[in-house]
Order: sequence, then structure tokens, then C-alpha cells
Amino acid sequence: DFNSNVVLRWEFNPGSLLYLVWSQSRSDFVGQGDFHPGHDLDALFGVRPHDVFLIKVSKWLSL
Repeated sequence: DFNSNVVLRWEFNPGSLLYLVWSQSRSDFVGQGDFHPGHDLDALFGVRPHDVFLIKVSKWLSL
């Protein structure tokens, strides 16, 4: 398995935030029981990834 996350945070006004998140996972299982780092990484990055993109906005409301 390979999982990664990237989070960008921007405060566009005092107390107001914008978050952008990219999450990616890859999984490739071969039950052979042996380990070959070069071959295994090539196989893992040859698998189609599962990507998730998220946006979150928090706005400060002065009441």
C-alpha cells in the first residue's frame, strides 16, 4: 500500500480559512511471499490510484 496526503491552508481574511486537500492511495497485493523492492515499487506505481480532492472554507462571521 502507498498512501499520501497534501494539505494547503490559506488564511484569506483574519479568521477565515481555505483548505485544499489531495489524498491518494494505491494498493497492489500479490501473495507470493517474496520481496523485490524494485519490482514491487514498479508494480505498485503501475496500479491505478484512488484520488480524493477536498475543499473546505471557514468564514469568520462578526456578529
